[in-house]
Amino acid sequence: MKGSDPMDSFYHPTQQERLHLPFYIKCIGGFNNQVPIQRQNGYPADQLFFCYAGKGRLSIEGRTYDITKNMLYAIPMHMPHHYHAMEEPWGIDFIAYLGSGVEAIRQAFSLGMASVYELNGFSKLRDGLLDLYRIAKFSDDLSIYQSSARLYQLLVDVKEAIDMDQMKQEDSLSTKRIHHILAYIATHYSHDVTLDDLAQVIPCSQQLVCHLFQEEMHMRPIAYLNELRIQKAKELLLNDGRLSIAHIAKEVGFNHHSYFGWLFKKKVGMSPTRYRKQNTYNF
Repeated sequence: MKGSDPMDSFYHPTQQERLHLPFYIKCIGGFNNQVPIQRQNGYPADQLFFCYAGKGRLSIEGRTYDITKNMLYAIPMHMPHHYHAMEEPWGIDFIAYLGSGVEAIRQAFSLGMASVYELNGFSKLRDGLLDLYRIAKFSDDLSIYQSSARLYQLLVDVKEAIDMDQMKQEDSLSTKRIHHILAYIATHYSHDVTLDDLAQVIPCSQQLVCHLFQEEMHMRPIAYLNELRIQKAKELLLNDGRLSIAHIAKEVGFNHHSYFGWLFKKKVGMSPTRYRKQNTYNF
């Protein structure tokens, strides 16, 4: 299925419904240049569409989607819709399917609503559709059972591709969120920063802030904040010998210099005073 569509037609397999299969093909095919389609009452089967060239527009459920190369869209049965080309040729492959297992798949795979996806694994999915088309062209019982199994596998592959794409989007969003929080900490560490302050940066719940830090930084947010404060304190201890320990503690965000001293010793292995003397002497 590279370049033009090797199908460029559609095919209605026969004799499949009589076998009472969990999944069977009602129609499968593709067009090098998809013609406009207007279905006021929808289509009597669930459908998947694969765009491999050009640009089209899908109108469904009061929304409009631009469909371009490497995009997939799903339309549940009996849902009114309209689609047409915007930039020709608009290359589309499709499959419509029925069966006793379709309702369960809708629920498990979130295909019960109109959906549009741009997927990294598009080529593999489209190749799977072509294999299914070739099998469906045979009308013997064995091919019918094989096409049912391949159809189920295609739906599983679509689900996996969607999940993988969503995971990547979530990872990207998590990275952006944590960067916003880290930037806030870098400029506000000397203030009395609370977990609620960090949650307001995105904004999100305090629980989500903790989850993001565990996932991205492998520590709690306040632990990261204190690590940064200790690092800043080490710099001040060495850069200006006139500053008192109490002043440095306050300068980096600690309200109590006794707690600062305890935490510094825990993290560095020595008191702030000893750290200053030891490193100033070595310098």
